[in-house]
Amino acid sequence: MSNFKIVQSFWSKPFLEAAKKNKNLWLNKEMFFISNALSVLKLKEFYSNVELVTDHYGKRILIDILKLPYDSVDLSLNDIDNYRHELWAVGKIKAYSIQNEPFLHIDNDVFLWKAFEESFLTNPLFCQNFENNVEYYSKITEEIKENAFKIPKEMTPYIENKANLNGYEGINAGIIGGNDLDFFKKYCQLAFNIIDKNYNKLDNLSSINPFNVFFEQALFHSLSIHDNVHVEKLFPPTDKSFIELVRIENIPSSFYIHPVAVWKKSIHINEYIYITLKESYPEYFERIQTLLKEKYHEVF
Repeated sequence: MSNFKIVQSFWSKPFLEAAKKNKNLWLNKEMFFISNALSVLKLKEFYSNVELVTDHYGKRILIDILKLPYDSVDLSLNDIDNYRHELWAVGKIKAYSIQNEPFLHIDNDVFLWKAFEESFLTNPLFCQNFENNVEYYSKITEEIKENAFKIPKEMTPYIENKANLNGYEGINAGIIGGNDLDFFKKYCQLAFNIIDKNYNKLDNLSSINPFNVFFEQALFHSLSIHDNVHVEKLFPPTDKSFIELVRIENIPSSFYIHPVAVWKKSIHINEYIYITLKESYPEYFERIQTLLKEKYHEVF
């Protein structure tokens, strides 16, 4: 079992805002908790140092009630409550910013069936994959330009080249991390600068959602090129349907499952995750049922 630092994060503000409006990324609220549980439980099969970065609400639900087996908990996301709930990636940026040792952050909708190769984890930087031909990068970049957002000089070539550098628009941060902590400190500071210096212009955007991709994934790509830091990818660029990331029929040879976007609404995917947790980790499955039956009004 590897002791490489693994990080997951949960900022409750976007989650609770969506819950108020009865909006679910997954098929329902139950599947949100099931996916969180299965994600960390699979990680714990291979890693002995898994940290949760969250806020008071996240700790109460995921740790105190569900007792998910994180090795440590950091409550730094209490510090970002002043940010708008639409800026969901702020929680991830904050989680990256507090790391003081080589780390890998993995989203709570990613499920592993084997550990990452040790050689992969020795790279200065790494990510899930590079992205190209994803329309929202160019659209949000054009809106940022039209609204005269204040953008760091490190992103000038990206803006001038219409959201493309070296043939790619950004990286996918389903996993993100590395050994170059100086890069991450600079990257996170620049991300917060982009947000803070343009905060009063956010309502000028047609949608705030793609702005998250800009300050997380496009910035990471731009800065790595500007500073000449190598980024190792786990996979080649994926098809726009993301089908390569959800081939559950090929598990365990497909060792990495990441149901992005519309795949979270797939009945087939939801059933697989539901049954896997119920059969492999019945104790945690039952805790989720108890949470939703007996503590629903406490949670929501």
